Amino acid sequence: MADAFTGTAFKGNPAALCLLEDPIADEWTQSAATEPCLPGARPTSCIRRS
Repeated sequence: MADAFTGTAFKGNPAALCLLEDPIADEWTQSAATEPCLPGARPTSCIRRS
């Protein structure tokens, strides 16, 4: 989880981040973005290292 628009933990707008080592299927990233176990955590970003 990451907090946007703040410098204080647990404040601001929560967002879920997925840090990926390798490319992953679009279907997986779409499923992760709609995962219901993270209430209020939107959007979800999947980031691949380059």
